[in-house]
Amino acid sequence: MADIAHIFQDFVGPDANERWSLEVVDLDLAYEEVSPFLLGRELASVVDDVERARARRFLAAIEDPADRLSTLTRMARLGPVGLREPEELLARITAFQRGFES
Repeated sequence: MADIAHIFQDFVGPDANERWSLEVVDLDLAYEEVSPFLLGRELASVVDDVERARARRFLAAIEDPADRLSTLTRMARLGPVGLREPEELLARITAFQRGFES
């Protein structure tokens, strides 16, 4: 899970053309949300229906306050320094989900 948090941050570099595409700019995403959004969109383009369902279950678990595995808290604790606060990580996860569902 910590790896996922790191990938959210580093999937698209600061100078990558995708980060500054008209589509991304038109979505008015915060700079920090662009990489997870694009990761979600890329992942959605390569998964099959079974994998898509698994990803959606994982995302639902993260948003569930009764998550017995404390997925969000564990990801925040083990992830990159800039994503140690669960609220910050949740914003990236929301951007990822937006890209995944677009």
